Order: sequence, then C-alpha cells, then structure tokens
Amino acid sequence: MSEDKKYHGEISQVKIKDLRLDNQNPRLSDRYQGASQEEIADVLRLGYELVPIAESMVSNGYFNSEPLLVIKNPDEDGTWLVVEGNRRTACLKGLTDPGIRQVFDDEKFDALSEQNALSGEDFIPVVIHQNRQAAAKEVGRTHVTGKLGWKPYAQAKYIAKLVDEDGKDFDEVADDL
Repeated sequence: MSEDKKYHGEISQVKIKDLRLDNQNPRLSDRYQGASQEEIADVLRLGYELVPIAESMVSNGYFNSEPLLVIKNPDEDGTWLVVEGNRRTACLKGLTDPGIRQVFDDEKFDALSEQNALSGEDFIPVVIHQNRQAAAKEVGRTHVTGKLGWKPYAQAKYIAKLVDEDGKDFDEVADDL
C-alpha cells in the first residue's frame, strides 16, 4: 500500500484565535457564501442549535477525540480554514471571542462565556489537509454517509452499564450525554 493511502491529513493543534469559519460551508445558503466570520457564526447559531454544544464544551472541555479538519487559509496568513467542524468552531468562537458574542446578542452564550475555561490562546486538535480536495473524502464520510448510530437496545445497554457499574444516576448520565 502506498504511503499516501495509509493516513489522511496531519494531526496537529492550532490556537482557537487562528481558526476561521468556512464561508463555503455547504450548510450556508448562497446568500452567506463569502460572508464575514461574525455573520457565519450567527447563521450557524440561529440555524444549528449551538447552545447544547457550547454547554458541553463549558461542562466537559473540548474533546481531543473530535479534531477539526482544517486547511491553510488562502485569504489570511497564519490562520486555518475549518472545512469540517464549523458548528464546534462557531461555539469556540462564541465562547472566546467578544466580537462574535456581540453579534450573537444571546444571553445564554454570554452566561456560558462567563463559565468558560477556554481562551483564544488555547490549542484545539486538528487534522491539517493540503486543500479542500484532500479533505473531501473525510468530510463526505462524516456528512453524507455518516457514522452508524446505535440502535435503541445498544443505547439502553450502554446507559444501564453507566448506571449499574459506574454508579451514576439517570440525571448524571443525561447530563454526560
């Protein structure tokens, strides 16, 4: 097997302040293609339920097991364009960037940002791809074919283990999930 077929992208970390939302994100209508970072973040907030994601980040931190997929930003040296993970990025920006939060004008985000331990100087796990085309397979796998979700029996079995073996009550499990 050739070397380029073993792994896709380079595992790394970048600062939150150096992440940029993708103005070519397929979730955005044509009207927002090329919009400002603040506008993109607000469109994602309004249309894609960011508050639960932000609540999880505040409660649990950022999971290293969920790296963002990025490419070098061709429009701004030293920054990274997020080609997969824009909702998480919008949350990170909303929690750490007062300019984004001002556009959000959202009391929930304001309250979460006060409890938030992350800052724009913190590093977030990423997978760096050379360009959009190099990231396309991974983005497509995530958004088109997706992961196979657990069926109800497997979900119940998992929750029962957390309750029976780990000693958690159902409210704790609900909060964790």
